[in-house]
Parts: sequence; structure tokens; C-alpha cells
Amino acid sequence: MKHLRHEFNGTVYFVYRPQVVEPTQLPLLMIHGHGGDHEGLSALAKKLQTVVIIPDLPGFGESKELDVSHTIENYVQHLKSLMDELSYSQYIVMGHSLGSAIALTLATTDTRVQKLVLLNPIPEFTTYIQRLIKTINGVGTKMPVKIANALVNARLYNLTTFLLNSRKRNDASYAVKYLKAQNNAKYSFKTWSESGESIFYFDHMKAAKNVRIPTLVLHGDRDSLTTLSGIEIFANALKASLVRIPKAGHFLPLEHIDEAVESIQKFMEESN
Repeated sequence: MKHLRHEFNGTVYFVYRPQVVEPTQLPLLMIHGHGGDHEGLSALAKKLQTVVIIPDLPGFGESKELDVSHTIENYVQHLKSLMDELSYSQYIVMGHSLGSAIALTLATTDTRVQKLVLLNPIPEFTTYIQRLIKTINGVGTKMPVKIANALVNARLYNLTTFLLNSRKRNDASYAVKYLKAQNNAKYSFKTWSESGESIFYFDHMKAAKNVRIPTLVLHGDRDSLTTLSGIEIFANALKASLVRIPKAGHFLPLEHIDEAVESIQKFMEESN
């Protein structure tokens, strides 16, 4: 599959296009998670049989920071403008982790969205993740900007969540793949903190009640960032199809790519 780099209003995005695209297949907008960029979803995009658009969210990867706060609502407005630019009248949206909250909000505010896919959503954080985020935010806000930026770019948060949540942390080849895909993205403490706080306080259940389109939720049954009971209640509120992938952690797009592709492709091809 070929992919090309583009730029729109300071946001870098990548378009993946298979050799043959069925005329009935809608394009797919993919939104990466906190602390990552398009690389974390690129392997997944290359296996799907449709046109895929993956932006580096503003402030992450190659994209410039927003002039306003990096909140879910502001990300949504920016992505709507991107889809306006691409002139798609209909599309499917998929998000991973932080991206799932952005995708969920897009699905309730943009009538062009026809289907919704959520990978590893976090309707409620487990206690230790709450403490970790609050600790890093608290420490970072008391530091000079350069030191705070160095703190988040040391990837302590990414490495901690990887060691605690990846089911393949003892697999050397996977660890290298993870570090390349999820751990090389550039961002400032400002971006990291604002977007992290936005997902931390995002009301998934409230948003779920406003979804009126077919929805697929993929959850790793060993994803310890959230709880299984929370996922089940959330999926029920969405009236979504819930696929639990055994032995998978929080990094489904990297850890269990074949299972994810199979579920997503089947869901995209189903009639409404």
C-alpha cells in the first residue's frame, strides 16, 4: 500500500491508499493516542482495504501546536476542518486511546461520520494510572519549560505504561517496533499535559448516549489502563459491538494487528 505525506494548516497527515478500493468503501480517518503519532497506527492502516487518513494530532509528531488549548473539543474542530479540506461527504472514524475520545466526539458532532471504531477506549482510568498522570502533571507544572519538556520527552510515562500494560514486553522484536511507533513522537509538556488532562476528565458515558451510528469497540482483556466492567457498561451505552481480544493489552494496533484488522474490516464492510 502506498502512502503520501501532506500538510494542512500546520498539521501533517498521511494518506494510505491500497491498489484497489471498492467504490462503496468509505474512507477511514484514524486518530492516534496520547504521546504518539501516526506511526502507532501505520501498520494497521497498511492492512486495511480502504483509503486511510492518519494525522499527527496538533502538537504531536510533525504537526504544529494549536493556538488554543489541546483539548478534545479543539482537536475535533481541527479535524473537521481537515475533512472539509479533503472534501469527503461521508467517512468512518477510528480512534485509539485518547483518539477514541476524539473519534467519539466527532461521531456525535459531524453528520458525515457513518461508522465509529474505538480501540482501547478508557471510559474510566484505573487508580494507579490516575496517580501517575497527576504526579507527572504536578511535577511538570512546577518546572521551567525546558526541563518539563525534557521530562515528557524522556518518555517515562510511555515506558511505564508499556511495561505495565503491554502483553509483549518480553518480546525484543516487538519492543523495538513499539519504541519506533509509539516512543519517537515529539511533543511539548504543554501539549502532553493539556491533551492528557482533557481525556482524564472526558465524560465517555455522556458522549456515548448521543451516538446514533453503528459502533465497534475493541478491547484487550488485559488492558489495565481501564476496567472490564467499565468497558462493558460503556459498550452497552453505545449499543456497540464489543470485541474482546484475549491476552491483549492497551496497544492493540501493534500487539494484535491481525485480530484488529479482521474485526475492523468486517465491521466496515457490513451494511448499516
